[in-house]
Amino acid sequence: MLNIPPRFLPVYSTLFHILASFLCSSDVRGDFPATRFDLGTLTLSSLKLLGDAHLNNNTIKLTRELSVPTSTAGKALYGKPVKFRHPETQSPASFSTYFSFSVTNLNPTSIGGGFAFVIAPDGEYIGSAGGFLGLTGESGSGSGFVAVEFDTLMDVQFKDVNGNHVGLDLNAVVSAAVSDLGNVDIDLKSGNAVNSWITYDGSGRILTVYVSYSNVKPKSPVLSVPLDLDRYVSDSMFVGFSGSTQGSTEIHSIDWWSFAYVWKVLVYHLRVFGFVALFAHLFYPVVKQPVMCIVLSTMIGFGLVMSGTTAISEYMKWRRTHTQAAPSTQVGPPPSQTAE
Repeated sequence: MLNIPPRFLPVYSTLFHILASFLCSSDVRGDFPATRFDLGTLTLSSLKLLGDAHLNNNTIKLTRELSVPTSTAGKALYGKPVKFRHPETQSPASFSTYFSFSVTNLNPTSIGGGFAFVIAPDGEYIGSAGGFLGLTGESGSGSGFVAVEFDTLMDVQFKDVNGNHVGLDLNAVVSAAVSDLGNVDIDLKSGNAVNSWITYDGSGRILTVYVSYSNVKPKSPVLSVPLDLDRYVSDSMFVGFSGSTQGSTEIHSIDWWSFAYVWKVLVYHLRVFGFVALFAHLFYPVVKQPVMCIVLSTMIGFGLVMSGTTAISEYMKWRRTHTQAAPSTQVGPPPSQTAE
């Protein structure tokens, strides 16, 4: 049983009242509920299907079987916008998405261009076909997106490393970071089912991408990059997929998709409360005034958590930047070393 000395009772009584009030506040109750869904629960009415995107036997098809040299584009988005920034703190949400896909082609020599998981501000816009992947127009219109592309055609115009890579696109289809999937023995154009996990840590500001033929998530990502997501998203954004062909018969199919995001506000404030309680316990024998003790403890507690969080975040960015010989190269060992 916890035995609190009588002289500490006024301080702890006040602190527990503060904690109880906080736990009843809108930030923790969930007035900004997390979005969670998977393809099994989605219907035609809960998706936005643009261009040539369509739903076929619970599989999202981004492109259609059209004769060469027709180029086409399609985009499939979750029908409701998702909150990516907390309305009050403006802190970015942490999210994770998993999807299984395949790229098939009736004519193996007719390839291009690829598809992308996309976070976009406009639920009605679709860009150009070809190397633009339906993300943006040839004139650069449709900017304001974050995408992870799965590119199947090397295009010099967009500085592609090859025709089999994953890239992070920030407001442009020239990737800010890229991973050669040949290094992990993945062939996007094999026709086999490929699985991908994309996660974003809103606290550490790190985006990671995992790719595998297996449905077991690898231990190591193929791409891991620092990303201040709040610089590229507004409060609410649409999530989904965008794909295109480049005078080819390539079909991009999303066979399974799940998405979830979460706020880490509660964890953050509980850390603050822990430090406040600790310093209140240390200060009260000296100050001997509950109000002054709580004021001092709160200032120091908030200061330590804020500065500590910032320091850890900056260190993680520095470490990841300096441990990569080139920020735009593949990260992660071959599959034989990554499978769980």
